[in-house]
Amino acid sequence: QPRGNHQKKVRSMIKKIQDLVQRRKWEKILKGYKDLIEKNPKDTRSRLKLGDLYSKQGKISKAVEQYTETAEIFAKAGFHLKSIALFKQILKVQPQSIPALRRAAQISYQYGLYADAYPYYESLAKILRSEDQQEKLWEIFQELSHLPLKETKQKVRVFEAIFPEHGAPFAD
Repeated sequence: QPRGNHQKKVRSMIKKIQDLVQRRKWEKILKGYKDLIEKNPKDTRSRLKLGDLYSKQGKISKAVEQYTETAEIFAKAGFHLKSIALFKQILKVQPQSIPALRRAAQISYQYGLYADAYPYYESLAKILRSEDQQEKLWEIFQELSHLPLKETKQKVRVFEAIFPEHGAPFAD
């Protein structure tokens, strides 16, 4: 019985939010989603809606924060493709986002989506090189060298994406 009441309350709150959306009451809408998230921090639906609202308002950093939290919730729950899709969404609004590129690359690589991981690592490396962030490049190198990959060729291809000037002769 208590679970049913909780679901009714959530449905009621969502209906109120939808009504407010139709009337364009942005601050009340934001508060409604924030309240839902406060009650259930793993509420991915509300986090996505809140991120979308922030994005529509031009509050990109707040939108990215919600998308990132949601992507991490999905990743921890084993929904890797949903997680990667959210990092792609972040990259649409912040193409130079080092954290989004890195996590999309890590998750892709970790779950065997090597072809997807290469472009992320490549973009990440270009940004880090252009910003002269050699320490971060080294961190990524160390991270990759510790991943348990059975196929050496796959590992070499990712290293080539990060360090293209050193990789070409090793791929063959």
